[in-house]
Amino acid sequence: MSNEKDAYEAAQRLRALDQGESRSGFSGPALPSGSTVSSAPYQVPSLSSRSGPTSEGQPPKRRGATDNQITARLHNDDGSLRTHSGVASALQAAGLGASNARIDAPLQAAGGTRRLRGATDAQINARLHNDDGSLRTRSGVASALQAAGLGAGVTRIAAQLQAAGLGAGVARITAQLAAGGARLRPGATDAQIDAHLHNDDGSLRTRSGVASALRAAGLGASSARIDAQLQAAGGARLRPGATDAQIDAHLHNDDGSLRTHSGVASALQAAGLGASTMRIAAALRAAGGARLLRGATDAQINAHLHNDDGSLRTRSDVASALHAAGLGAGVVRIDAQLQAARGPQ
Repeated sequence: MSNEKDAYEAAQRLRALDQGESRSGFSGPALPSGSTVSSAPYQVPSLSSRSGPTSEGQPPKRRGATDNQITARLHNDDGSLRTHSGVASALQAAGLGASNARIDAPLQAAGGTRRLRGATDAQINARLHNDDGSLRTRSGVASALQAAGLGAGVTRIAAQLQAAGLGAGVARITAQLAAGGARLRPGATDAQIDAHLHNDDGSLRTRSGVASALRAAGLGASSARIDAQLQAAGGARLRPGATDAQIDAHLHNDDGSLRTHSGVASALQAAGLGASTMRIAAALRAAGGARLLRGATDAQINAHLHNDDGSLRTRSDVASALHAAGLGAGVVRIDAQLQAARGPQ
């Protein structure tokens, strides 16, 4: 009986051992008492743990932001101006991108480089006019605001100027009439508008030039009426947009000095071309126009093309390096040097 019991227990131990081998996937000597064999499956490494680049790790290609899209992201939710990196991050979150110069231009116009207090509509309206009563340009309004420690986005300034272009802002008329210092100008006839379309040299005035001439004569007219007369005279034709190279080619006077913003705009118009305020401002800044920097020679540009590790800088980084050295160069000249440094593609 004892032998049968021993045989039965031995058979049970063998059966248990066989079952453990089939689960673990290997055979071998019996395990010591109390030992266990892990049956956990083999863990395949995730893609994120593998070495080397993957297609998922490549940064997405961002579309170039328009001027309006940049302007729409200049402010935080509380109305305060974002920093340069804050604007760039907001654009990236929307799948957009923009160069440093294009972000800096609207930030500067909005007072972002000095962290100015945001101007109210009334404060903008109070600085729309020159001392002689003529309307300032957008950049003139921005400068007047900044001189008072205030800032405003280009869109808000443009809206106030447009409202004032119909004669005068309603708030300004009310305030000035209450003080007895302003008169309502009679609307100019078509003939009177037509008589003020040209400068003394016979060239056509711009819309703002016509409006200023009418105001000097005690007259007023809406932007639409002035545009219609200019259109009839051939002055309001749609001009093709200038390329970066064409803007760059009109940045300098004959003596090599940088033109003002309005000087560049006039030179482009004389060539039958047009460009937005921000594009002209960006090109002038790249050429040192914001700080009146000395124009860099080709050798000086070439000396600032590379980072410390020998890699080529981007165009904006080359411009920044030149500015840090007190130098400026147009984007076309920088691009030409970068292209030469890359060699044949």
